[in-house]
Amino acid sequence: MNTPVCPICKDVRITSSDRPGFVLHRCRGCKLVWVSGIRENEITAYYQTYFSENQDGNADYRLDEACHRKNARELIGRAASFANLRNADVLEVGCAYGFLLDEAGRRFGCRPFGAEINPEAAGFAEKEFAITLLDPSSFAENREGFFDAAFLIGTLEHVPDPRKLLGSLFKCLKPGGILVLTTIDTAGPLPVYAVKPPEHLHYFNRKNLGLLLRQTGFEIRSIKMWTPRYSAHRFLRLLAGLLRFKRWVPLSEVIRKKNPELSFRVPSNEQLVIAQKR
Repeated sequence: MNTPVCPICKDVRITSSDRPGFVLHRCRGCKLVWVSGIRENEITAYYQTYFSENQDGNADYRLDEACHRKNARELIGRAASFANLRNADVLEVGCAYGFLLDEAGRRFGCRPFGAEINPEAAGFAEKEFAITLLDPSSFAENREGFFDAAFLIGTLEHVPDPRKLLGSLFKCLKPGGILVLTTIDTAGPLPVYAVKPPEHLHYFNRKNLGLLLRQTGFEIRSIKMWTPRYSAHRFLRLLAGLLRFKRWVPLSEVIRKKNPELSFRVPSNEQLVIAQKR
């Protein structure tokens, strides 16, 4: 058996433990946590029904459109403080139904490009918002120095090879182009997270994520805690599942029907990073 090496800091001081169906690794150097032993076909199959079989509560994604758009507008505003987005070519990898890209188009006239592995969500984004869909595995091909900005919102933790993805994003951004990224922060003010492959495969903190971004050519412009909005009905249902209070589930449905746009910020374990290609 080969000795595992940290994919970021290359430390060999790795603690590994066998779990049902996968192996969990923890680096004693940079504190990266990651999963191995998941087959590629398992990951592909998982995302084919990601938004249709209530996996991790994502079947209501479209019902939360108003909330997703609120978060998107804030993220776009943050991006606009670092780059001129007027009529920009913008890419989102893991674009889901395309709400963020649609908001970028509405506010700044951006030309939207997306990459999404779930076929139903990708089809919706293309049909409803005229988003140009790119192959998730080859979106950077023939587009070197093409995009003004790229968004990676809650996506990096899902991919088997974060370094490869960031390298592709660096390649397809223009010099001075920006990357807006959110992901888990295992060492943040609320360092609570669940290890749940095949959905989440990598668990970062600010230190090791910053190191990885610099290794792939980016300059860090900002790293902050990200406190997104959750719809009231979704948050109540998630809380009901966490606390095993099933009687709260019907109440969440009442809230959804009466006030589907009601949302509020929930302190989370996420980080928001803005990096730039130099």
